[in-house]
Amino acid sequence: MSDLREKGYAVARSGLEAWPGRVMSDHCAETLPGRTTGKNRTQIWIGRTTGKNRTDAWPAILTDLRPIVVAAALALAVLALPLCVLLFSSAKSVAASSASGGTESVFSLGAGSRALGMAGAFTAVSDDATAVYWNPAGLSCLEQTGITGFHSTLFEGSSLDFFSIGHPTVRFGGLGFAFLRVGTDGIRAYDDRSRSLGTLDFSQSEMIFSYGRKIPFNVNLGASLKIVSQRMGELSADGAGIDFGAFYRVQYIKGLTLGLALRDMPGAKLKLVDRVERTPRTVRIGASYGDSLRGERDMIRLALDVSLPERANTSVSAGGEYVINDLVSVRAGLREGKLSAGAGVRWRNYSFDYSIGNSELGNLHQFSVSANFGDPIALRRQREERERKREVARMLEEEKTRRIETHAQLAKQAFEQNSFAAALEEWNIVLEYHPENVQAKENVKKAKEALAARTEEEAKTADRHAKLHVLLEVGAEHMNQDDLGAALLRFKQANDLEPGNAEAARGIRQTDSLIAVKVASNAALAEELAASGKYIEAYSAWTKVLLLSPENEKARRGIEASKSAVETVGRDLAEARRRIGALTLYTNAVRAYDREDYKEAKTQLLEMLKLYPSDQEGLRLAEKIEERLSPERPKVEENVKRLYLEGMNYFNSGEYEKAIESWKKILAADPQNETVARNIEKAKARLSSGERKEQ
Repeated sequence: MSDLREKGYAVARSGLEAWPGRVMSDHCAETLPGRTTGKNRTQIWIGRTTGKNRTDAWPAILTDLRPIVVAAALALAVLALPLCVLLFSSAKSVAASSASGGTESVFSLGAGSRALGMAGAFTAVSDDATAVYWNPAGLSCLEQTGITGFHSTLFEGSSLDFFSIGHPTVRFGGLGFAFLRVGTDGIRAYDDRSRSLGTLDFSQSEMIFSYGRKIPFNVNLGASLKIVSQRMGELSADGAGIDFGAFYRVQYIKGLTLGLALRDMPGAKLKLVDRVERTPRTVRIGASYGDSLRGERDMIRLALDVSLPERANTSVSAGGEYVINDLVSVRAGLREGKLSAGAGVRWRNYSFDYSIGNSELGNLHQFSVSANFGDPIALRRQREERERKREVARMLEEEKTRRIETHAQLAKQAFEQNSFAAALEEWNIVLEYHPENVQAKENVKKAKEALAARTEEEAKTADRHAKLHVLLEVGAEHMNQDDLGAALLRFKQANDLEPGNAEAARGIRQTDSLIAVKVASNAALAEELAASGKYIEAYSAWTKVLLLSPENEKARRGIEASKSAVETVGRDLAEARRRIGALTLYTNAVRAYDREDYKEAKTQLLEMLKLYPSDQEGLRLAEKIEERLSPERPKVEENVKRLYLEGMNYFNSGEYEKAIESWKKILAADPQNETVARNIEKAKARLSSGERKEQ
C-alpha cells in the first residue's frame, strides 16, 4: 500500500468496471458517495492533481474572500427577507456561469428523516435533536432533552448513520452532540495499469459539539465544533471545522422564523494522499412558518431553504409538514426538481420517522428513531423560580425572626435590670417588625406601667428616649426608601425631642445632602421644560423643588415665571394645578389597582373625581374598581368560565353563531376581556368566508 503514495491509482466499487489510466483531481472525501460516469457506472478515483483536471470557480486571490462576502450578504437577508430573492438569483447566476460542476461535503445529504422528508428545508425549523447538524441555534429552543438515531441507505451498499443528543438548560442555553458516519466496504482498488490491489474500506465520520443560546431581540445564536476523520484502507486523515447558526423569530408575524447556517467556516483540512483538501464552505438561509389548525389540535409548517455551496451551484429546497393530533405526521418537499416525502408516528415521548428521497442514483430510504425525556424546560424554569422565591422568602422570614428574637431578648434583659426605658425601646422595635406580636404588646404595657411608677420626670425622659429611638429608626428607613421629606421630618422631630443628639444631627446632614442633589436635578428639569415651552410641567417641577426646599428663592422665582408664562399664553394656572393634582391622584389609583389594592385605588380615584367629575377614564376605572369590590365577583368569574368553555365547544363544532352568542354574554359582564373579543372576530371571519364543519 505504501507505493500508492508515490504514483496515481484508481479505485472502483466492487463489482463495477474500472477505467485504468484516468485520474481525477478530487480525492475520495469529496467524490463519495460516488459519481456517475456513463450508464450505471459508479466509480471512485484517487490520484494526483493535474492542471488539466482542475477547475477553479473563483480567481485564487478571491477564494478566501468569497465566503465572507456571502455570509455578510446572508446576514442582511435574514433581517430583510425580501432581499433573499435578489441574493439567491444573483448567487445562482454567478455559480452557474463560473463553476463547471462542483462538490459538496460528503454529509451534505442531511440528517434526520423528518428534515429530509421536507427536502432538507430545515435551517429555520431545527427544533429537535438534529439541530446539532442543521442549525445549532435551535438547541436553545428545545423543550426537553432529546435523542435521535438516523440511518439512510445510499447506493451499492453504502450507508449514512447519524446519532445526536440535545439538552436544554434553564439558564445557559442548549448543548448538543452528534456523530455522523458514511461508510462503504469492499471497494476494489486498481493501479493505473488496471492491476488489482485488493479491496479497501472507506469511511468518513464527524463528531459535532454544539452550543446554542438565546439573546435579546428574539435572536438565537449557536456554534459547533466538528472533528472530522477520513479513512481509506490504510490511509487516514483528521481535521476540524466550525459551524455557526442563527434564528430570528419575527416579532410581529407569529409563527414566522428566519434562519441562517454558516457551515465549515472554516472547513476541516484533510490530507489523505498527497494534497490537502478543505471541506467546502456552505451558507444556508431559510424561512419557516407554522400555525395551528382545528382548534390547535393539528399543526402545519412550511419551510424554504436556499443553499449556497462554495463548490457547487445554488439550490433551493421547499418542504412542509402536517401534524395530526400530535400523533401522526406527513411531510413532502422539493429540491432541484426532485421530490421527497415522509411520515412519522409519535407515541408519548417516542417517535419513528421515515422518508424517501429521489436522487440521480435512485430512491434513498431513510429511517429515524427519536425520544424525548426529562421535564420540559418551562416546567424546570417555573420550578426553579418557585424554589428561588421560596428561598428568598425563607431567608427574609428567618432574618425577621432573628431580629425579633434579638430585640425581645434585649428587652427582657433591660427590664430585669430595671432599665424600663430601654426595654420599652426594644419592644417598640419588635412591634415595628411584627405589629401584631402579643408578647410585645403586653410587655410594652408592662414597661410603661413600670415607668409610670417612677417620678413624672423620669417617665417623661424614658418616653422621650423611646420616641427618639423610634424616630431615628423610622427616619433611617425613610431615607433608605428615598422618601427624603419624611426622613428629614423624622430627624428634625428627633432633634427637637433631644437637641444636639448626634445621630439626629448626622441624619439631618445626610438628608440635606441628598435633598440638595434632588433639588438641583428638579431645578435643571424645570428650566429645561420652561425652555421648551412646557410651562405647566415646569410649574410642577418647581413645586417639587419647593416641597423639598421651602426657602429656595430660585424655585419661587421659577414658579412665578411659569405662572406668568401660563397666563401669558392664555392658560388658567388654577386649572393647571387642578390637572396636575388630578393626574397625580389618577396615577396613584392606577398603581393601587395594578397591585390589587382596590380600596386604596378607590380612595385616590374619588379624590380625583372631585376635581374632574366627568373624566371618562376616571369613570371607567371607577366602574372597574366597583366591579372588583363587588361581593358578586366570584360568581361572575365562574359564569364567565362556563360561557367561555361553552363558546369554545361551539367554535370547534363549526357552530360559529352559537359561539358568538355565548362569548357576547361574557363581554356584557366583562367588556374589557380582550381574549373573548378576539375569539368573536375569528368566529365572524369564519362566518364571512362561509366555512362550516360537516356535522
